[in-house]
Amino acid sequence: MKRYFLSILALLFVWVSSAQDFTKQVACGTWINFTAQPFDGYVFAGWSDGSTERARSVEVVSDTVITAIFHDKCGDFADLPLVNRYDWILMLNVKKITTEMNYTLSPERVHWYRVEGKPDNLEFPVENDPEDIYLGDGYSFTLDQNMHNAGTFYAWVDLLLPEGVTCSGLWRTEVVSFVTANTHAREIHLSPNHTNINGTLHLTGLNPNILTYIRTYSVTGQMLTETNTIGVEEYLLHAYPASGVFEVQVLSEEDNVVLRYLVKQ
Repeated sequence: MKRYFLSILALLFVWVSSAQDFTKQVACGTWINFTAQPFDGYVFAGWSDGSTERARSVEVVSDTVITAIFHDKCGDFADLPLVNRYDWILMLNVKKITTEMNYTLSPERVHWYRVEGKPDNLEFPVENDPEDIYLGDGYSFTLDQNMHNAGTFYAWVDLLLPEGVTCSGLWRTEVVSFVTANTHAREIHLSPNHTNINGTLHLTGLNPNILTYIRTYSVTGQMLTETNTIGVEEYLLHAYPASGVFEVQVLSEEDNVVLRYLVKQ
């Protein structure tokens, strides 16, 4: 009886490249069951033959090498923070990236783009969409206020490796959308924009068909509350129980809008 070798590799890459090799000699026609099991800090990305199923069953009819591919589990590579939106200004949250995330960066490593079509849903760092329009470099970018119907924007940021952190390299920011006054798109409103400590506000214009996150921030950028909703066009928001100015971020796959309200004493 002729015998063949089945070799299964575990390849860890992005910023760490190493492999574990499992080789077994089996008879021709033997079915082998195996499962990809990532180490701590990694996530399974797929097999070298294109399969994305973690648990596999393969019939060995020749010498075979199958590689399981794992990526660093650094979260979503498309969520670098932007400063809460100011009119017509795209601005990277440099303070948070450098002080809280401990990365090093420079303005020439920040590249702004306008989306053409639909934004890519990134899970791992890949080349930017060649159809998107390059705008320029820098920590911030000021848009042309006469831009027709505005658009959707993001930045690629080439982060430098801090000591003890493996998830450096090319990351994308949040995607943010701007609309002009003459745009007939759905608009999100907060009314009234002032209330008392025990008051409520009406958040309208939500898309009931998609999951939407509603986050309240202080004027210094500290997130105070977070909730989510789906299935409604209007959400009753309870004012934060303190006096001052607060910001409400409405975030979904379609929207990234920041609204402000005042709580009176």
